[in-house]
Amino acid sequence: MLPRARAVVILFAAALGACDSDPTYSREIAPILAEQCAGCHRSDGVAPFALETYDDARLHADAIAAAVKSGKMPPWPAKQEGECPDLVDARVLRPDEVSAFSRWAELGAPRGSGDDANAPSTPARWLDKPGLRVAPPELFLPPEGEDHYRCYVMDPGLVTDQFLTAYAVGDASGVHHLHLWSMDDDTGAAEAEAYDAMDPGGGFSCLEGTSISGARHLTVWGPTDPVRRHPDGTGIKLLAGKKLLMQIHYHHATSPGPFLELALAPSVEQEAEIITIGPPLFELPPRAPATTINALTTMQSTGYLWGVRAHMHSLGAKARVSLKRSDGDACLLDIPIWDEKWQLMYFFEKPIPLLEGDTLSIDCTYDTTSKTEPTLYGPTADDEMCNANFFVTHGK
Repeated sequence: MLPRARAVVILFAAALGACDSDPTYSREIAPILAEQCAGCHRSDGVAPFALETYDDARLHADAIAAAVKSGKMPPWPAKQEGECPDLVDARVLRPDEVSAFSRWAELGAPRGSGDDANAPSTPARWLDKPGLRVAPPELFLPPEGEDHYRCYVMDPGLVTDQFLTAYAVGDASGVHHLHLWSMDDDTGAAEAEAYDAMDPGGGFSCLEGTSISGARHLTVWGPTDPVRRHPDGTGIKLLAGKKLLMQIHYHHATSPGPFLELALAPSVEQEAEIITIGPPLFELPPRAPATTINALTTMQSTGYLWGVRAHMHSLGAKARVSLKRSDGDACLLDIPIWDEKWQLMYFFEKPIPLLEGDTLSIDCTYDTTSKTEPTLYGPTADDEMCNANFFVTHGK
């Protein structure tokens, strides 16, 4: 039998070992929040509360643990496993990370100790270094509750050609999404400025898309995609002396924002473009649990596909983007449960080679069982859409 004093020491050491294995904010929780949650859960983000500090996390510890355990958080609608390509920065937690949140909440959300006791849970909110800030000279705030499309002409003041490698959007409360075009044609720029001059207030009223001559689509963005970083070595060209056209879909807006912060480079290894596909006008029948609409395009040259984004409105049920060839179809993106709030641009771990004649396709499936009248194609929140945006480079 062990002497009593020695037995006590051993039991005390075992207890210390067990305590050391218990999760703390500083050691286990903060790094996960920084990597997986802080993009949206920040003081100026789209989430309902911030998770920037220990006090933030402690206050919501039980809610965090429950949301993580249920799979509701972190949100990642795309199917991550199976036949589809691996995706960059997937917000998917390992089982041991899920367990760490549950145990941490059960223990009363301990802070931890040592040099990392005050570890912040938020990475850089914006770009790696300050970018070019671009904003409309005058903004327009639509009437409260109104679903409104507004276009703004903006001059980035570029004196040489530059490449857009990343961007962030600020002050975006009430913004459903935005589009950005480069007005490469001076005639188109003059058209947009004429519309602007005729419409009182900042910018001019415009619905989905524009008829502006020579407008080249640069990007589409939604609030749950806080900072968009293009794949290393790629960028979308912005021409010197050309103006930008930004279209904002306001939805229950409370402030007129936003502004853009652009990360620019004088050159990149591969110039990229956004290819957008969508079907002709369509009509969805009411009381139908699964109606599928398809859109596609055929590649006219070789290149690489780096990423894809799907777009539907609230009746969307699921979306699937495919690469079609004579020898069969390959999955590019599978979103089995559509959530309108989480419309992300997904980039692939490795770019996918594209051949001349390849077909890029999207299937959008809708559930209209809640509707008693047909739903039409259109830009407003009560209409429906079916689009895919592809981030593509050309050449070998």
